[in-house]
Amino acid sequence: MKGWEDTTVRELRSFVGLRLLMGLHGKRRCQRDLWSTDPLMCSSVFPKTMSRDRFDILSSALHFANNEGEHSAEDWLWKLRPVIDVLDSTYRSVFVPRKNVTVDESLWAFKGRHQALQYNPSKRARRGLKVYKLCSSDGPEAGYTAAFNIYIGQDRGEFPASMKAVDRKGMPSGLQASRGHIDFRSSKTGMLCLQWLDKRPVTMLSTAHTSKVVTLPPNRRGVERSKPEVVVSYNNGMKGVDLSDQLAQSYPATKKTVKWYKKVFFYLLDMTTINALAVHRALGGKMPQWKFRTELVRELLQRGGRPASFRRNPPQNQPEEDPQQAHMPVDTPFRRWRRCALCWRNHRRRKETRVMCSHCSVSLCPAPCFQAYHT
Repeated sequence: MKGWEDTTVRELRSFVGLRLLMGLHGKRRCQRDLWSTDPLMCSSVFPKTMSRDRFDILSSALHFANNEGEHSAEDWLWKLRPVIDVLDSTYRSVFVPRKNVTVDESLWAFKGRHQALQYNPSKRARRGLKVYKLCSSDGPEAGYTAAFNIYIGQDRGEFPASMKAVDRKGMPSGLQASRGHIDFRSSKTGMLCLQWLDKRPVTMLSTAHTSKVVTLPPNRRGVERSKPEVVVSYNNGMKGVDLSDQLAQSYPATKKTVKWYKKVFFYLLDMTTINALAVHRALGGKMPQWKFRTELVRELLQRGGRPASFRRNPPQNQPEEDPQQAHMPVDTPFRRWRRCALCWRNHRRRKETRVMCSHCSVSLCPAPCFQAYHT
């Protein structure tokens, strides 16, 4: 590849930050316009962070597994397997959802070629990769994906993938509910299997409900209806996966590509961003998604070595003097505690400080990190 230079972790942070920033610029804007010299079309942060040619080279060379290494012939996702494994374990360990969770499927749109592509006319995308997701349904963390599984089109074994996703092993047979009535079975361990006939049979499993039937408030026509309590809870709680998909599609980092693993990677990046937003809200944060993504991009570009002019509060009217003299320790805004950038970068240790550099706007421990960072 002509003009190739080895990349670094800092440069890849900037690359990911720019991809997320593209989502904030809107879906219809052409990627090349972001580096345009036309003042009506350009965005200064892109050319000052990375040249367009360098961004294109990194995009074309983006890989997540060694093509010449060993991999399972049955694993159709081996090109992305390291990323999938890391994210799956991280989602499970970082945050545990509360009681109400949702298991449902999503369809990640993709028009290229892959053995696992599915066609579903009921979905807006219609053609793409099917993903099973377990998401939190309510509370501030609604939409957090705690576990996911990309369906690769191999239903081998006693049960198909749709049953394995919700663990339907041991499902009782012979349930026959008449119109407006229910039929149910229960186990000694508290598992309820219930069938209710509405327009068509609806069968549900629950570990938290009984066969109780509740009367709903009158609808617009003044008609009261009765439904099993488990069905009412299902209707109220089946929003976790839909909310996760809706938030991810608001500012998507995905772009057109013929390489499936690149497309799926940026779907995973969007899902990870939504998870981070859900954790932020669960910890008491109030930022809307647009503001949260903006701060995330700012942090990525800062840790990727972005120019000083892109910082939130760039220094104004700096005197022309020795550059080392311009880097002075000052208090953080409102003397808030911040993570020391050097302790985290070198030791992955979260050490809090109220000191930052007046020129770099980087939070650092007074000693020895402040001097070490600048020398």
